[in-house]
Amino acid sequence: MNNLRDIRNHLRRVRQIQKVTRAMKMVSAVKLRHSQAALFESRPYLAAVRDTMLRLAGHRELASIGHPFLVKRPVKRTLFLVISTDKGLCGSVNSNLYRLVDKTQKELAVEWPEAKDRLFYLVGRKASDYYRRRQDRIPGFHMVDHMGAAEADALAIAKRLSEMYIRGDVDRIDVFYTKFKSTMQQQSTHERILPVARDAEERAQGAAGGKAAADYIFEPDAAAVLADVATRFIGGQVQRVILESIASEHGARMTMMDQATNNADDMIGQIQLQYNKARQLGITRELADITTGAEAMS
Repeated sequence: MNNLRDIRNHLRRVRQIQKVTRAMKMVSAVKLRHSQAALFESRPYLAAVRDTMLRLAGHRELASIGHPFLVKRPVKRTLFLVISTDKGLCGSVNSNLYRLVDKTQKELAVEWPEAKDRLFYLVGRKASDYYRRRQDRIPGFHMVDHMGAAEADALAIAKRLSEMYIRGDVDRIDVFYTKFKSTMQQQSTHERILPVARDAEERAQGAAGGKAAADYIFEPDAAAVLADVATRFIGGQVQRVILESIASEHGARMTMMDQATNNADDMIGQIQLQYNKARQLGITRELADITTGAEAMS
C-alpha cells in the first residue's frame, strides 16, 4: 500500500501543477491579446513617423543643418539598449537575446577596435539580473540604468538616450529586443537607433520614386521641424521595440504553458497506468494469499 500511496501523491501533485500551467496559459493569452492590440494599433503611427524622419534625413535643405541624430562620428563608446522580460517561464526568449548581444559585441570589437567601453541600458528584470552576474567578464562594461519592461517607460528611456547621444556620452546606440512574429515564433533582433541610418534609406527611397528629394514648406522653420520629428522618431522607436518585446514575452509564455499542460496530460496518463498496474498487482497478490490459505486449511 505504501507504493500505491506514493503513486497517488505523485498523481495529485502533477494534477495541481497542471492546474497552475493551465491558469498561466489563460492569463498569458489575455495579456497577449491586449499587447497585440497595442502593437498593431501603434504600427501605422510609428511607421509614419519613421518614414517622415527618413525622408527629412535625405532632404537637401535639412542635410546642411546637421542634426546630431543624423551626423555620423567616430565610434569610441557604444550603448546597448537590451530589452528582456520581467518574468521567466517564457522559453529561450531571453537566452537567445543574450547570445545575440554577445555575438554583436564581438563583431563591433572588430569593426570599431577603438571603442573600448560598452554601456548597457537594461530594460527588464531578467536582463538586469543576468548582466549583474556577468559584468566582471564583459570588457568595458558599464551599466547605465535598468527598469521594468513597461510601455509607459518608453518616453523616459528615449529622452535619456537622446540626451546622452547629444551630449556626446555615446557615439552609437544599438537596441536588442525580441520581435513578435506570431504566437509560436519570436525572433531576437538587433537594430541601430542612433545615428539614423540615412544612406541606405536614401537609396531605398530613391529607388521607390525619389520621394526623399521632394520639396517641403517648413513652418516655423526647417530646424524646428527636424528637431520635433527627431524627438518623436526616437520615442517611437523605443516604444515600438518595447511593445514588440512585451507581445513576444506573452506569446512565448502562452506557448510554453500550453506545452507544459499537454506534457502534464501525458504524465498523468502514465502515472494513472502505473497506479492501475500496481493496484492490480496488489489485488492479485491478496487473492493468491487467500487461495493459498484456503487450500492449507482444507
